[in-house]
Amino acid sequence: MAKKLYEKREKLKKGNQDQYDELQQEIKKSRLQDFKEWVEEHSQKMQVANGQGDIKKIYQSVNSLS
Repeated sequence: MAKKLYEKREKLKKGNQDQYDELQQEIKKSRLQDFKEWVEEHSQKMQVANGQGDIKKIYQSVNSLS
C-alpha cells in the first residue's frame, strides 16, 4: 500500500504543501502497518515451523527479522 502513496507523493511535491504533509503522515502510518504485517507473517511461519520441528525455517525467519 505504501508504494501507491509514494507515487502520489511524487506528484504532489510541486503542488500544495499542506496536501504533501498530510500525505507524508499517511505514508508513515502505512509503512508502520506494512512492517507490522510483515513481522506477523514471519511470526506465524515460525510458529508453524516450530510445530513441525523445522529448525531450518525457524532460522530463516529469525535471520530475515534481524
